[in-house]
Amino acid sequence: MENSLNIPKFPNANARMALAKRLNLPYHENMQDWEYEVADAVLIDDFLNAYDLNDITEEERFLLIEMLFQAFEEMDDLEKDTRWYRTLSLVENNLDLHTQTVLYWANGAEPFEDSWNIAPFIRKLRDQYNLEK
Repeated sequence: MENSLNIPKFPNANARMALAKRLNLPYHENMQDWEYEVADAVLIDDFLNAYDLNDITEEERFLLIEMLFQAFEEMDDLEKDTRWYRTLSLVENNLDLHTQTVLYWANGAEPFEDSWNIAPFIRKLRDQYNLEK
């Protein structure tokens, strides 16, 4: 699989507004990290269902994975949640789109106790595909 960091991905206002409308989420321009502010574990199913829609853009999919990672970060027992593995599969199947997200959430080589709860899973994915900055 190609490691495509040559296409920088950044959240953009249009994708944020589109997802806010689609998912009935709050949005205003002063929300600095909107995708993290609206991420909520109770919305995981909605985020996953939106990712699979035919009329969704790559920019929206990029944001949805950021939102899913943040939502799962706040949960316990990821190993028991099939939705987490579905999320990892979506990332793996669209790695060119989500490489930067994987690298960010893998948190380098920081000790796991100083990293996010999802970092061990993300590092496995990073290492499996030899992703690097």
